[in-house]
Amino acid sequence: SAFQEFCDLDAETAREGLDKFNEQIRQKNAGVIRQNFAPYTQGLTNRRELFIDELKDLQRDFDKDYDCDFGTGTDLIGAYRDEHHKLISSEIIKYEDQLEQAKKNCEMEFKESFLARLQEYIHQAEIEFKNLNRALSGIYYGEDSYKFDIPGNKKKESLYRMITSERNVGGFNLWSSSFEDEYREEMKDLFDKLTAYDDTGDKVIEEYTDYRSYLDYDIIVRKRDGGELRFSRVYGEKSGGETQTPYYVAIAASFVQLYKAGNTIRIIMLDEAFDKMDDNRIASMLDFFNSQDFQIILATTPSKMEIIGEKVDTILVTIREGSNTIVEEYDL
Repeated sequence: SAFQEFCDLDAETAREGLDKFNEQIRQKNAGVIRQNFAPYTQGLTNRRELFIDELKDLQRDFDKDYDCDFGTGTDLIGAYRDEHHKLISSEIIKYEDQLEQAKKNCEMEFKESFLARLQEYIHQAEIEFKNLNRALSGIYYGEDSYKFDIPGNKKKESLYRMITSERNVGGFNLWSSSFEDEYREEMKDLFDKLTAYDDTGDKVIEEYTDYRSYLDYDIIVRKRDGGELRFSRVYGEKSGGETQTPYYVAIAASFVQLYKAGNTIRIIMLDEAFDKMDDNRIASMLDFFNSQDFQIILATTPSKMEIIGEKVDTILVTIREGSNTIVEEYDL
């Protein structure tokens, strides 16, 4: 009768016990089985008492923290679970409201400020490259002169059109409605990319918040006879000097951007400078560097000394003798 009551109270545990008993009874009688399991049963009882004590401590802490008095004991676990669920549900609702408001604020910032700042940075880059092209105008490196070209990135063409639109002026204005109507899909696409959460999230944010990713960069090579070609299409066919020159022009452009803010020393250090360029290209290259008011420190071979020496203020010759190195100023 007692066993049947236990089975009715906890059928799963009773079934596990019966399975274990049937396994043991093949080798031992019931008395031995009971005797062997008595210490194990006592151990479980002791552990249960410890867990109950911990549970009561947690229940008292809960009552204290949330100003309630449900009492303590295992029979009250259901009441505590119900109360905890209510608290969690109310917190979720509060956080959902906060999240919705944060999303609205984010969308507003995106529309009124972020897009306008991207446009400002792109326009600033166009001005800087325009000034660089003005400085490059009329300088020939051998038979070639160079001009930077920064069109919109073809892979982000629709986003580029949206960002550079004349109606993208930030804030609420007469253009706001027409701008949103025309570029609704583009804005949603970009906003979704910036707010998506996945393994590539950081890389996506870095890409789409950097104005440079919306531009393509190339160098137009102009011939003395008036012909033009793009460096990106022909650099693999060029000689060493023809290939190296545009890279130095690009390096100069990079330093112009780097040093554009504030009062800087505008220093550039180049190792094995112009090693594949002929004298005419080297002279033109140094004229361009000097036109940008750079302080240039060059390390080059003696064979380049004569042409480079005419374009610099100081020449230092380094001579190694055994384990010693001698540095002396040199006059052409």
